[in-house]
Amino acid sequence: MQSSFIQPSQMSKTVVICCPRCAGSTGAIGEGKGPHAAKVTCSDCGRFIQWLSKRSLADLLGGEQS
Repeated sequence: MQSSFIQPSQMSKTVVICCPRCAGSTGAIGEGKGPHAAKVTCSDCGRFIQWLSKRSLADLLGGEQS
């Protein structure tokens, strides 16, 4: 049983970022751990970019989460 805040259908969502490693401009939203609702990784090189709180995730997804 998965008790994650982010739904599997939302795992493919992307956000605009600037990766310090490869200068990529697209980040993928992935499953969070512990107190974090989700994480953002670079879509190009896979580098971790940042953790997202529940509020930040809700703002990015525009109220799509359930």
